[in-house]
Amino acid sequence: MTMEEEVGAILDRLQPHQVWDLTGQGLVYMKGEGEMLTLIATFNTMDAAKVHGVVKGEALKRGWVVNDESPRVIQSQDEQMEFSLDLKRQQIGQMICPGEDCDLPIAAYDFQNAHWRFLGDKVVEQDGEELSYEDWGVEASCPVCSNTILMPPRDFELVVGTEALETFRGQQRTYEVLHPSSITEIVDSRPDHGLVILGTICPVSGERLPIHLRGRVAVSFNNEEEE
Repeated sequence: MTMEEEVGAILDRLQPHQVWDLTGQGLVYMKGEGEMLTLIATFNTMDAAKVHGVVKGEALKRGWVVNDESPRVIQSQDEQMEFSLDLKRQQIGQMICPGEDCDLPIAAYDFQNAHWRFLGDKVVEQDGEELSYEDWGVEASCPVCSNTILMPPRDFELVVGTEALETFRGQQRTYEVLHPSSITEIVDSRPDHGLVILGTICPVSGERLPIHLRGRVAVSFNNEEEE
């Protein structure tokens, strides 16, 4: 697949108000309502300009309007990532519940009881090779109208914070991921510590565990023990 084809495939999947960042080039775009694509950040380099030329060309082929008049100039990949994440955080903070006659901000949803859902294996083509990856979503409910939304894991992390991802409530058991200092303290003080190293499947319920938990050391307990 050529670069033009890869860019075209991404453009075809962009949703209104979605942020798209090209790591390594400093390019950050936002899809507007209708057929508008705005360049909001870029490196001040020839390579970035060339890649933007490809993106703009593919967008124009689709009849889109491209606004690239005043992007923010950024200096590093770290700055690009932080800029993109802050933008996504702001967007999520402005989102309103899509439930009928409900105007509760999405940020006020019941994220404490959110459920991780395995959406299946997806295949993408990269450098001429097909790569398979697990697709996940996080389902959260509105405490006012009971509407539910399915969020990408990264959006969920931006709302609840990274620390909240270290606790996973499954169908039968809850796992709490531990850091090295806590692991050492527990192992040194309790010969029967009962710590588990998480894999792909929960050994009790048989459910698939989210990718970010695998290989981590955790304590676990039956959900009934929380009552």
